[in-house]
Amino acid sequence: MSVRPYHRALRNLWLGKPNTAQGVVPATAGLNTANQAPIIMRGSIRSSPTAISCAIVGLLKDSTWWAGQGSNVQAAVTVDTNDAQSAAANDFAMEVANAANSGCMFGASMPFGVISVATTTNSAGSPVRVVEYWNGSAWTTIAAAGLTIAPPANWLTTTTEDLILFNPPSDWTPGGTVSGLDGINQSTYNLRIRCTTAPTTAGLAARVYLGAHFGGEPVLAVNTTWHAPWNGDQGWLVPGGVAAVGGCVNVANEGIAITLQYR
Repeated sequence: MSVRPYHRALRNLWLGKPNTAQGVVPATAGLNTANQAPIIMRGSIRSSPTAISCAIVGLLKDSTWWAGQGSNVQAAVTVDTNDAQSAAANDFAMEVANAANSGCMFGASMPFGVISVATTTNSAGSPVRVVEYWNGSAWTTIAAAGLTIAPPANWLTTTTEDLILFNPPSDWTPGGTVSGLDGINQSTYNLRIRCTTAPTTAGLAARVYLGAHFGGEPVLAVNTTWHAPWNGDQGWLVPGGVAAVGGCVNVANEGIAITLQYR
């Protein structure tokens, strides 16, 4: 059965700051699949009037991921999923002021590649942040070249949203030895954002969202179209952990659009 293509302008980088309650899918997430059987999809993104970095991404259901933070995330992490998934201002700390190696950590039941942060208190200073994943034996930094959209110099309330986008590493493995995780670190794909140089003021967030990365283009020239390289003619099956599918870009502009064909 064929249906009318889903077509939307990308007014936000991804979600904006919908700050929905826990378990609520924001309207900005795209084609809602939360209450449907998994669907087959094709997709494309059109760049106009500027060159962009882009990807097709799927919002992960809140029930599929956890979050935490710590003053030294190399040693211990305090799980704080409810605060990361609530709309209350300043209840999720992205880091700790003046604490080197402080930061936050996220884990999901599947590899993910996009993190949206609704910042409610700006960070300050000159923090240096690294994004690290567990490869089965060690925490490994995702190089700058592997980050389509890197963490910002400072988490800022003035931005549409603070966004991180990357293609999940091929050797990402569930687990990662850190205390304080009550065993959940052995079953999820875990990622941490660590301050090797501490901020003088910690960034605080109201809401965080995680998303799957289906495919994208690090540099899409102006007025061109990127087509998702689906496998054969059958397209791609959306996992049950994905609540909605949409587009993600590094520049928000209504001239940039995503189109999805599905059945």
